Amino acid sequence: MKLKTGDDIPVFRVRDVFGDEIFSKQYEGRKLLVSFLQSPDCPFCDFRIHELKKKYVDYSWRGLCIIAIFESPSERLPEYAEEEDIPFPVVADPERRICRFFKREEKLLANPADFLIRQDQKIFKSYYGKDSTDHIPLNAIEEFLDSYISCPCHSFCMKSSKKRGEACHDGFRPQIQKNSLRRENSSY
Repeated sequence: MKLKTGDDIPVFRVRDVFGDEIFSKQYEGRKLLVSFLQSPDCPFCDFRIHELKKKYVDYSWRGLCIIAIFESPSERLPEYAEEEDIPFPVVADPERRICRFFKREEKLLANPADFLIRQDQKIFKSYYGKDSTDHIPLNAIEEFLDSYISCPCHSFCMKSSKKRGEACHDGFRPQIQKNSLRRENSSY
C-alpha cells in the first residue's frame, strides 16, 4: 500500500554518509522533503540533486529540510556528496530498508519517490515516480511551502493548511517563518 496524504511518516533512525545520525523525530515541527534516488551514477538522480541544491537556500529559509536517500551502496556516496557540495543529508540505503518503509510495494522500489512531510510528521504529498526521470515537480514543493504556513497560535495550524493572509481557526493571520537550517559545513 502506498503512503498517502495524512498518513504518519515511518519512524526511522540512520546515519548519513558522513556518520551523522538522522532520526525522523528530529524533524518534528519542521517541513521536510524526503527524496529517494537510485544512484549517484544515474544522470537523472544527479540532475535532481543539482535542482535541489540550486533551490536549497531559498527552501531552507522557508523552513524546508531535505534528506536525499540513495538506494545504492555507500562506498561512492561520501565522495559524491563532498564533490557536489550537497548541503543537506545524504543517506545510503542499499538494503532498501527505509525505502520499503516509505514505498511499501516491491514494484515501486525501482523508481524515484518524493515525500513532502508536514511539521506534525504526516504526509502532505507523496509522489511515486513513473520512471527513473520522474520526481515531484519543483512547483509542487513551492506550493507546499506557500500553502502550509506556520501560524502564530501553534507551531503549525492543527486545524488545516492555510494560504498566506488567510486567517487560521483562531483568527490569526499566518506569516512565513524564516529559519536557516543549513548544515555547518555548507558554504554559501
